[in-house]
Amino acid sequence: MRLAELFIVLVILVTLSGTGITVYSEHIGTVQNSVLSYNVKVMQQAVEIYQLENGKYPDDLESLVENGYFREMPVNPVTGAADFDYDPVTGKIK
Repeated sequence: MRLAELFIVLVILVTLSGTGITVYSEHIGTVQNSVLSYNVKVMQQAVEIYQLENGKYPDDLESLVENGYFREMPVNPVTGAADFDYDPVTGKIK
């Protein structure tokens, strides 16, 4: 009898933890996408300010750090690196 009760409790715990892990993983993905969107928006604003002050778009995004627009380059939370696509002709970050 005790073994059956223990087995039932174990099944319930595994089911609940599996559900919790799934929900947590989905939430982490949503948060990472929100941070990525925010970082791109802030960098795009810095590119526009750079263009207004200097009359041209920066040659690369590192120029924003070199010229004091950022202390350090924002990171893509999905990849963990500062690997943003930037077009210096149009000033657009993708």
